[in-house]
Amino acid sequence: MSRVKDYIREVMKQNEARRIALTAPDEAFSNTDHEVDNDWLASRQATELHIKDAMRRWFLARFCHPAQAGCDYSDQTGYLFLDGGPFSAQDEITNRFQGYVDESLISEVAEELVQESGEFWAATALTQYRRDEDVDVDERSDVMQRLDFRISRLQDIMQLEGDFVAEAAARNLVYAAVFSALETFLWETLVYWIEVDERVMRNLLLGHPTFRQKTFTYDDVLDLKDPVGDAKLAIRAHLQNVVWHRWDRVSKLYSIAFRMEFPSTFQLDGPLDIRHDIVHRSGVSAEVGRERIVTWQEVQDLCRVASNFATLLESNIAEAFVKLNEPQQKKAKKGKKR
Repeated sequence: MSRVKDYIREVMKQNEARRIALTAPDEAFSNTDHEVDNDWLASRQATELHIKDAMRRWFLARFCHPAQAGCDYSDQTGYLFLDGGPFSAQDEITNRFQGYVDESLISEVAEELVQESGEFWAATALTQYRRDEDVDVDERSDVMQRLDFRISRLQDIMQLEGDFVAEAAARNLVYAAVFSALETFLWETLVYWIEVDERVMRNLLLGHPTFRQKTFTYDDVLDLKDPVGDAKLAIRAHLQNVVWHRWDRVSKLYSIAFRMEFPSTFQLDGPLDIRHDIVHRSGVSAEVGRERIVTWQEVQDLCRVASNFATLLESNIAEAFVKLNEPQQKKAKKGKKR
């Protein structure tokens, strides 16, 4: 019996030694995004096996099989790639590591990846995410305060005087900018709640088709050091590409995230058509074929409608959280009775 135990221990010891020999150490990466440290690549501590593993993990953090990214597939055309795909393992690894790593090692890793998952790859959330184009909100009240400030600043522009043509152009530009302020409010609100309440994040991951259709391999799961952070990154990357005046898509995001009814956009629909004329047609109305110049009163009315819509949305979210908290409160009461 003791010989069996000794044999098992020896096998486990050998397996662990093999794993360590194949796995790049933590110091190979400069951050949690599997960005490889160039100084480590040039160090004596970096073995060929470790360098290959580091390049592989760098690539798999940024690219995945198209099925994992939720790309549509048909027998006629294959996968429909979005976000600039398909990507090549050879090209991407070469572009990143050429000059730091021997080309033979780059080719070995690329060939292994192709053998495992094919030649064509899709971008992961890490590749799609643009940190410099994201929004951040520290306090819940900041979102509404920012909207009020932006609308107030736009209204100040209306006080400027000039000739008739300049004033007309200013009104049109302010009118369109009110929508920009409201769209940013919608974006910032959702980002805030994703960061502070994991239930919102979970609702989107489980309920929204963009995330629900994604698949993951065991390697993906095991290599995640921060699964919650990666999930938030995936959602925030998606939100960067949302057209926030597409009410059908925005309402779906909010309805799923908060399990609530999105406020009616009826009062915004007509003004949105005017906004499209101003932004996409230099003010020329698509219906009547002449220039559309908004009045000062129309600008003020839109500011009021936008503010009221934001206030109603905030109220609906607050009510939604009361309902979300009810099951937890009931469980707590049952626990006390026991």
